[in-house]
Amino acid sequence: MKSFHHAGLLLSPLIVFWEATGFGQPLPGASAGALAAAALVVWSRRRGEDRLLPAGLLLMLALATALLTFGAGPWVGWVPAGVSLAAGVLMLLGAAIGRPWTAVISASDWPGMTADPVFLRVNRGMSLLWAAVVAWIGVATVLGLGPPARWAPLAAAIALSLWLPQRWVHASLQHRLAQADPNPWPSPLKAPRRSLVAADVIVVGSGIGGLTAAALLARAGASVQVYEQHDKAGGFCHHWEGQAGTPEQPLVFRFDAGVHDVSGVHPGGTVQSLVRRLNLENTVDWRVLDHCFVDDDGAWRVPRGWDAFTAALAQRHPDDAPALRSALALLARIHQGMFATAHNRGGVPGQPDTVPGLLAFAQAFPDAVRWLDAPMVELLAAHRVSERAQAALLGLAGYVTHRPRELRVRDYVPLLGGYFVHGGAYPVGGSGQLAQALVDSIELDGGGVHLACPVAQVLLDGAQGRAAVRGVRLHDGRELRAAAVVLGAEPLAAVHTLFAPGALPPAWAQRLRSLPPSASMLTVHLGIRGELHGLAPVNHLHINARRLEVVLPSLVDPSAAPPGHHTVELMQLLDPARSRDWFEQPDLTDAQAQRRSVAYAERKAAFAEPMIDAAARLVPGLRERIVWRSEASPLTYRRYGWSSFGAVYGTRDPHRPLTRRSPVAGLVVAGAATHGPGIEAVMISGAEAADALWPGLLSAPSDGLPTGVGR
Repeated sequence: MKSFHHAGLLLSPLIVFWEATGFGQPLPGASAGALAAAALVVWSRRRGEDRLLPAGLLLMLALATALLTFGAGPWVGWVPAGVSLAAGVLMLLGAAIGRPWTAVISASDWPGMTADPVFLRVNRGMSLLWAAVVAWIGVATVLGLGPPARWAPLAAAIALSLWLPQRWVHASLQHRLAQADPNPWPSPLKAPRRSLVAADVIVVGSGIGGLTAAALLARAGASVQVYEQHDKAGGFCHHWEGQAGTPEQPLVFRFDAGVHDVSGVHPGGTVQSLVRRLNLENTVDWRVLDHCFVDDDGAWRVPRGWDAFTAALAQRHPDDAPALRSALALLARIHQGMFATAHNRGGVPGQPDTVPGLLAFAQAFPDAVRWLDAPMVELLAAHRVSERAQAALLGLAGYVTHRPRELRVRDYVPLLGGYFVHGGAYPVGGSGQLAQALVDSIELDGGGVHLACPVAQVLLDGAQGRAAVRGVRLHDGRELRAAAVVLGAEPLAAVHTLFAPGALPPAWAQRLRSLPPSASMLTVHLGIRGELHGLAPVNHLHINARRLEVVLPSLVDPSAAPPGHHTVELMQLLDPARSRDWFEQPDLTDAQAQRRSVAYAERKAAFAEPMIDAAARLVPGLRERIVWRSEASPLTYRRYGWSSFGAVYGTRDPHRPLTRRSPVAGLVVAGAATHGPGIEAVMISGAEAADALWPGLLSAPSDGLPTGVGR
């Protein structure tokens, strides 16, 4: 009722005018209405509310007062009708430009929801309703219709305003929940196990998303088998060795395939929570990494902690200091909101799954509702952060994309929180230690991980509209039946290689084909002699329009290099167009002839040279200290990851990511396509995939199982 009284207050200038006109006193009514509108303008300004309607009514009623005072002729009698028509047009205009007047009055009834698209859509509809009713009163007056014709629509609008918005909002939020998981087929693991089934769940690909799903399902009691085409588990989260020196005195260097910095390992973080759930907290030794940004203005060592980071960034950009403090305070609140639901979901953050939950979240974290889907640059611009300071704040964008200015708030805030507040970390022994821990967990719980054993096809039963998983066919011809399949492979590549033509529902197949591949990468791995003094383990070089990551794992983990030596990893992202240019035969997973050609070797070396020169500004005498060197190109990442044009961050539409359940019953998706790139994100994706197949898994205690599922 509070909003109803507020509505009466905002419409009071019109009500006063209508009442006075009804008693044959339009001039006093217009004057009193104008005064009421003027008071509302002042009142709304003090409250920080939209003043479009009060200001518009003030203008109309002031004009009506002038016309009724100084005008003459029969047309003066049309002034009351004109005011109603003009007020209706004003309400229509407000709805059209995204400033519906009912949003002002209903804000108190929907705390935190005022920036939500649902709230705006409902209020646009209600404002259009009132625009029609107010305009109709003017039309009915012109036509000379009696009081019932004029006021019956007004009574109906009042009744609808009391009843419709709440039901409309609830229905819209229920639809949002349905769209977040639009394929609600029942878990195939609930059915009795079929005797011919080789496993309850087969996981295609051993990336961290697939391994996380497999480990959680195996721990819950499902029979799980993982099949991987590479001879190492982990996807791009594995390590390998290069050897220099002599057979008598070998120099062995360890390098990471892609992952070197993992967020969410702090107490209560997503990765730490999942690792602890699997009783793996003592199997990986994490070393927190420091970051340094180097640009034309010099080097900037990033402190840990939100307050320290804010102070350091403000000191580096003093002209932007107030704007940066304001923007970062807002981002801190959004970060808190994004991870607020994790404690009820086994440490895994996610959207509330009930309408009351969504409304409670909006009330607790209105800033998250307002900004999560907005571009980061829009939020920073709204706080008047200069483009130069924006570039500094977006310095970690290369961890997820080659297009930093296209990042949404929801994509970037976890990077700020994960790497600058809590600190990302490196697993001692190499990035493959995390993958191996998950493999060990799967095998200890009775599952299996099969390396160098690629899946040739995912087998489906039924017609396109009612397709269901049957199992998989391996490259050696064996067919293995399963109740469910976790697709850990990149979906864009999978739709072309892992499913028979026409097997998938057409709309979903087309959606997979339309997914944009992410950037690929050029990487130079170096083993160097000598010490590295005063350097951070992770360095972001932004010099002469070149963006280069210089990672020095041996600074935090000396086992990565022989004594007196260090490992250096140089990484430069390539946008998809430039990545495609590396492929003479794009359809080949492993273009052996091209990889073994002299031209390919020369091209890799040519790209590596300026990267080494740039890194030498950070590491003095770098070129002369090299004792081992290797380069990786998009062909390399395509060969080992089976990703489209060597994409290192998967394929994903950030505005419409894939949901965990596919339209094919029993087929779930794990990996960057659902929650974005990065170890923390893909572990969230894997946990969601496991929860889809074992409902209630995330909400169940780590030492207990959800009821009503399993055998």
